[in-house]
Amino acid sequence: MMFSDETKQACLRIQSALVRQFQRKLGIGAAIGIFLSAAVGGRAATAPATKPATQPSSTQAVHPSATELTPALQQKLLTDLASDTWAVRQRAQESIVQLGPAALPMIQTALTKENDAEVRGALTTARDRINRDRILGPSYITIHLKNASPKEVFEQLNRQCFADLKVFPENLWEQQKWPEVTLDIEHEPFWKALSQISASTGVTLNHYGEGLRLMRGAGFSAMGPSIVEGPFLVLATRINHSQSIALGNNAVRSDFSIQLAIYAEPKLKVLEASTVSLSQATDDRGNSLLPDVAQTRSVYGVGTNAWNMTAPMRYPAHPGIHIAHLKGEANFIIETGSQRLEIPNILSAHDETRTIGGLSITLHEIKKSGNGYEVNISISHPAGGDQWESMQQSIYRQMKIYDAAGQAFEYQGMSSRTSNTGTEMTLTLAPLASPDGHESKAPSKLIWEIPTSTTPVSVPFEFSNLAMP
Repeated sequence: MMFSDETKQACLRIQSALVRQFQRKLGIGAAIGIFLSAAVGGRAATAPATKPATQPSSTQAVHPSATELTPALQQKLLTDLASDTWAVRQRAQESIVQLGPAALPMIQTALTKENDAEVRGALTTARDRINRDRILGPSYITIHLKNASPKEVFEQLNRQCFADLKVFPENLWEQQKWPEVTLDIEHEPFWKALSQISASTGVTLNHYGEGLRLMRGAGFSAMGPSIVEGPFLVLATRINHSQSIALGNNAVRSDFSIQLAIYAEPKLKVLEASTVSLSQATDDRGNSLLPDVAQTRSVYGVGTNAWNMTAPMRYPAHPGIHIAHLKGEANFIIETGSQRLEIPNILSAHDETRTIGGLSITLHEIKKSGNGYEVNISISHPAGGDQWESMQQSIYRQMKIYDAAGQAFEYQGMSSRTSNTGTEMTLTLAPLASPDGHESKAPSKLIWEIPTSTTPVSVPFEFSNLAMP
């Protein structure tokens, strides 16, 4: 059958239109797939479908200060989102995500005006990715300062990392005349930016109480080799090897392990470090150092943002002198939402009940006990359940009792009794000395940030050429 040229051209136009429609549908599906990959994996490789944990996002994004969101750029991005070409639409969506929180006002305004369902979908996806990275992704830092004081530097860092970085001691900046520094940091993840800042100022983050504070120090580089994975800093700090003999039966036992220090950005609230495991460990002679069977690992939290982890290994009969390659992952539970419980005048509070997230919390009384105090609390909840598990993990780290001056008390211990309907707890408190040496006075108020939503996060790590003992 023969067709006229007009008929052929009409068919081509219809075919092109159908292809563009299919590309746009495919583009949105692919965009959703990329969003899920970035949110769950943050890497080019796709995680196995059976793997439940979420990896921190490590997508490279342009910091708002590096790309000015001018009206012309806004118009171009929105025009490109409506393009018939999938690659153009996808590039525009990625550019919006890369702008970070600076793009949120533009997205919100566009959503109130835009009628195209696919453009609205792309804008919504970009907004959700930005908001998720704000919580679980790395904070990107840009600082350009010349002849500035360390205080000015950390004030800029403070504004960009979504956290309040406190100093220790509280008069740190007044203790001396600090030398001026010049810094040019462009779009670096928080931990890499902090490394440069610490090298220039002699001030770094370190453990203090239940968190991290800025204080004098050489920085984390002195602790051992490190990698930055999203909002986490992973350091290989120590390799241990010891042998013992049981004299009763001459059985030989060898203990061989690697110790890691893992720091979460101050903006993150880590409720639990659940597991650390190795997937690959070989020495320079090709020996596998992986344990023959799963062994108990050690996890110790230092506040909500610092964790020491020990991963067991197997010492070979004919060892090399270096661990050539070591690879593994650590798993954490991160709080993504919370609700504040605040009870003032707690010394006069009796059987005061509040309901949060479907759980009923009752402060029965707080009474003097020796040099400290005892707090009696009950929580009504069904047996088990994620909400109760998250709340349990937050008791020591996020339930705080303060005196009238805002000085916290220190937890000394807790006893509890659990039934099918709830848990009764008795917490023991002791005065805590402030940095200036003053101790807590009489308890005044209770503040508890109770988790209402959490997410698992997997932090991969990889090291090479580590010395073997």
